[in-house]
Amino acid sequence: MTPRDRPPASDPGPAIGGIPLPDSTPAREATELIRDVTDDLIYHHSRRVYLFGACHGRHHGLDFAPKLPYVGALVHGLGLTEKFRTSQQRFELDGADEARVFLTARGIPEDRARLVWEGIALHTTPAIPHHMAPEVAPVTAGVECM
Repeated sequence: MTPRDRPPASDPGPAIGGIPLPDSTPAREATELIRDVTDDLIYHHSRRVYLFGACHGRHHGLDFAPKLPYVGALVHGLGLTEKFRTSQQRFELDGADEARVFLTARGIPEDRARLVWEGIALHTTPAIPHHMAPEVAPVTAGVECM
């Protein structure tokens, strides 16, 4: 679905398996970013990470707004792309750093952007994110399901 095909903002937006897909400006722009710098395989993987992570969060009673975990899941692999990869740190940190820049540039407060940074930076470190803020755990949980 392209941005011009999206339902109006008053529409609750699409859902997959009962999991809502956020339709905020950052969510739409994160979708456009990942579509621009990756292929269909990474894009669909990233959406599944969100869906599985959100299911995990619901199952465990985590109270989180879906926007931040959605953006985190979508962009968690940016550090694997040519555009955002550096040779000086792990790909998880490259992706997390870019996510923080992306979110703060769109007016998301630093403390909220930090939650996305933590979720991405720790997404290959099982168990730790589950002891952090509810917005941090879904990215790791989604990756663990893959």
